[in-house]
Amino acid sequence: MGQSLRPGATRGIGGPVTDPGTRTRNATSVRQEWSDVVERVYHGDHRVIVERSGIPVAAIVSVAYLNRLLEIAARLASPAGGEHTTNAG
Repeated sequence: MGQSLRPGATRGIGGPVTDPGTRTRNATSVRQEWSDVVERVYHGDHRVIVERSGIPVAAIVSVAYLNRLLEIAARLASPAGGEHTTNAG
């Protein structure tokens, strides 16, 4: 692999992305090493932030991770706001 993955600490739309499982790569290296990036995301549970000219433009995550995010988003969007309620009756 030409450029090694480095721990991500990059600007994100909602603030900095600082997670040990997240790596930052430039778009050119992702394109050149696509197969390796996909393998690392799938097998290593890595997440990859793709940058163009130093600006984060995309993220590559596993389907399992995406599904977890979608479940969390659905719970937060529910009328209860993700809170679990029980009937006391």
